[in-house]
Amino acid sequence: MVTHPPHMRGFESGLSRIPFLAHVALRLPSQPFKLSSFAPTLPRFAAGFRTQRMLVKGKSCRGFDTDSLRRWLELRQELKHSGVPLVELQNAGSGSALVDAVSMSVMRLLAFDLLSVQHRPGPQGGIFCRKGRPVKKVEMLGLVVSVDRRDSYVSFKLDDGTGCVPCILWTNHYKSSYFAHWRREELELQAAIAESGAKNVKLGCLLRVMGRLSGFRSQLQITVLSLHEEKDPNAEVFHWLQCMKLALQSYDSSCPQLAL
Repeated sequence: MVTHPPHMRGFESGLSRIPFLAHVALRLPSQPFKLSSFAPTLPRFAAGFRTQRMLVKGKSCRGFDTDSLRRWLELRQELKHSGVPLVELQNAGSGSALVDAVSMSVMRLLAFDLLSVQHRPGPQGGIFCRKGRPVKKVEMLGLVVSVDRRDSYVSFKLDDGTGCVPCILWTNHYKSSYFAHWRREELELQAAIAESGAKNVKLGCLLRVMGRLSGFRSQLQITVLSLHEEKDPNAEVFHWLQCMKLALQSYDSSCPQLAL
């Protein structure tokens, strides 16, 4: 067992509170410590410490976040089969392919831009890409122009002036087998969010929606994870400006290809 320097013990205990790093075993000799290819989940954090590798010891770890690791591995496998852009951190060790940091964030997109994303087949339904960059979660702001309420979900369309995007908010968290593997705390939280969010879905209201991209009958849609009604009349203008700024400064920037 490696004895960590006194000045790093507090730092090590702090890492245990970060879900994706709760299962990491740090080795801190005289050289800079190393984190492995799971570092892409927190690329800026990793790069700040000249990150090279991370050693994962799931068996010897307590409080191991298996759900987070499983979701991360699924995404990594999808990226590997789809040939999407990947980024490698500076000074990273050989063979450590890292996911693009922008792709791992929630992307703010206008409807016309969102509807232009391409679907690439692969495991777990494949992935969606915008100009070669994978898109996992998105945020959109628009007016509700149609609503369809059912026992297990609420389906609606958002119009932001550039197009209409279908959205679906599931409300059957306690009945669906899809949520059977969820932890009780996560299930209760998501069910409460869905229940309160469903009440805000009304014709003509301005909603800000965050969710993951999915497909249904060859049509793109947003599976809503959270939403709230905007009361500020300037919210739409600010959202437009933010989307254009992010597209120019971040989303449209080139992303190097890295073979896995």
